[in-house]
Amino acid sequence: MPKEDIQAKIVVIGDSGSGKSSIISRYKNGTFNTEADSTIGASFYLHTTEINSRILKLSIWDTAGQERYDSISALYSRNSQVVILVTDATRDDKVESLMKWYNKIVKQLLNDEVLVFVAVNKIDLATVLYEFADVKKFADSIGAPMFLTSAKDDLNVTELFLSIANSIVDKSFETSDSFKLTKSVASLNFPIEKKEKCC
Repeated sequence: MPKEDIQAKIVVIGDSGSGKSSIISRYKNGTFNTEADSTIGASFYLHTTEINSRILKLSIWDTAGQERYDSISALYSRNSQVVILVTDATRDDKVESLMKWYNKIVKQLLNDEVLVFVAVNKIDLATVLYEFADVKKFADSIGAPMFLTSAKDDLNVTELFLSIANSIVDKSFETSDSFKLTKSVASLNFPIEKKEKCC
């Protein structure tokens, strides 16, 4: 008996200029545009892949990072099964940026079954890798795998989405208690209190 296809909605969120659109373009089309414009509102991409003999139909939503589009980003984030939090590796306020979007989208809008992933993008421009220890600590505190990515150099983008696809297949969104995420508001006091640790 053939297995049913799995459909999942992925929303990519983060500050403007963090490279959300570039990550999606690299994954879906294998391309990088050095002159890409900022996303206005939201963009939608459909991608089909096969993992462990299961067909995944992924709807990937690219949201605008500018504050004036907050309400639109929130609207298109609803009912997502996966959230990718993206931050710019060159910024000093990486944790604050991730925390803001986590609280705004994951905590306020989505249910406990959402899978969260953290992408520190533009790693090709970073000078020292130890700068990301605080980001790793934040990601661990919310139960989110962290990836150091470069859409320009095609570094860890495929690995990020492969991890997401495997997580979707493993869970299949069949049991509501199998992967709970905290709904506590994130703060700079680590670790965040959690009811259950994510997968």
